[in-house]
Amino acid sequence: MERFPYLGSMDPRKYELIYAITRMIRPGRVVETGVAAGVSSAIILQALRRNGFGHLTSIDAGLANFDGITLTVPTGFFVPEECKGRWTLRTGLADEELPKLLSDESHIDLFLHDSDHGYSNMSWELEFAWQVLPESGLLIADNVELNSAFKDFVERIGCPAAMIHGLGVAVKPS
Repeated sequence: MERFPYLGSMDPRKYELIYAITRMIRPGRVVETGVAAGVSSAIILQALRRNGFGHLTSIDAGLANFDGITLTVPTGFFVPEECKGRWTLRTGLADEELPKLLSDESHIDLFLHDSDHGYSNMSWELEFAWQVLPESGLLIADNVELNSAFKDFVERIGCPAAMIHGLGVAVKPS
């Protein structure tokens, strides 16, 4: 397992889980909403690099926000230079960019919600991404402890899911 020195005080278990999932399922297409400093992006990209396969497309409004503080550094500044060849950053709001992106791509293998964690936005993103995930595709939502959107979503669709270290993980059944 690679170590991630740039995590600082953040719980490394969350990021180790994202890394392990990405390594294990070997996704071809990964989409995430919400980049901010780019910690999750960097973790996913390190895993894709190690896999030798896959591409991450990230959507972010363009203001790096880290633990509630708006930063004067570029969005995704944690992403290592050697990983940027597998990364596309789209600047804009998820509710505008996600439909455009997913109309261009037939499906995604892994979706990570980490943008606005308000109930309605989180619910919309989960629903939208679920429609384009193939069987066995994975949906991950960060900060699921902030509201019941993830829990309500998986209960409504009848999908088994896990919530661990602040992440909600659901696999689309076959």
